[in-house]
Amino acid sequence: MGGFLSLAGFCVQRMVKGVSTCSDVVRKKDVAVCPTVVPHDTMILPTTTTVPDGRHVTISKATDRQISELYVLVQEAARHGDGFGADEFPTEAHFRSEMQDAKMLFVCEQDSGKTLAVLVIALSKFFRGQCVADPYIIVQADERRKGIGEFCFHTCVDYCKRLGFLGIYIDTFSNNLAMRRIVENTPGFRRVGILPMGGCLPDGSIVSSIVYHKDLRVPECQGQQEMNGDLDLNPDPPS
Repeated sequence: MGGFLSLAGFCVQRMVKGVSTCSDVVRKKDVAVCPTVVPHDTMILPTTTTVPDGRHVTISKATDRQISELYVLVQEAARHGDGFGADEFPTEAHFRSEMQDAKMLFVCEQDSGKTLAVLVIALSKFFRGQCVADPYIIVQADERRKGIGEFCFHTCVDYCKRLGFLGIYIDTFSNNLAMRRIVENTPGFRRVGILPMGGCLPDGSIVSSIVYHKDLRVPECQGQQEMNGDLDLNPDPPS
């Protein structure tokens, strides 16, 4: 994903017999396999909380109607080169197909029901398996610069932990400075590479993507220390 701001999971014990920590691996017949990710419906949703500006919100699983609303938000972002490729999701049917295994959560104002943002936790295409997440967020244009992006991203990371994911990969367009700032200010994320061809912008130009990684198996303090061991060799990616 392009990581729209458009951008871009509490650790529970693994609900697999014999596994008690996020770093454990289940072994069956001497073959290491990833632990099973906790099913979406085991999460306690809907839930209520407060966003940074003091408003009370509800976070709930997307309804069928809201999935269509999310597609409209994604298309609007793509039209502005704002985190999604211009041709990334050509139709709603294609979008729904790509999102069928994702967890889509809407953050709505309690009083009015207005959608403030959407959290999506998809499976990462950088990991050959189902144990690593690709979370991203979409914040409504008139709700930005209120701390909601940071709130939603941190909530996403927290939910990834709750769901039992072992790690997170995020790729965000190099021109998406707001999302880059949020990720880089979140403890434990390392910039690990660049995709020279990340996506196509509305004017036909190609934008690069920056890839970040967070290992959810390590303590936060250790993850923060590892930020100093950044693997990126190109500090200024081509746009």
